[in-house]
Amino acid sequence: MSHVATAPHECEGNLIFTENGLSPYWIVGKLLTSGFGGYSGEIETEIDGEEWTLTLTYQKSGIAPRLEDSIGGDRLYEFRIGA
Repeated sequence: MSHVATAPHECEGNLIFTENGLSPYWIVGKLLTSGFGGYSGEIETEIDGEEWTLTLTYQKSGIAPRLEDSIGGDRLYEFRIGA
């Protein structure tokens, strides 16, 4: 009996930043909300000989910002990186 070889189809994870405080979050947020209007489109690239499509989007999260973070809204953004 033969089986189909395993292959990743979808993976979900969290990026944990241990350096630079919240700077990566604020930079990505500014880029998306001011630069791309919420969607970067699709970027086609080659990684280790394979063709990949990369996307970067955002949505409102259910988390309120800290009082000292003036973001112009009542909820923080949640960023989605797709590959």
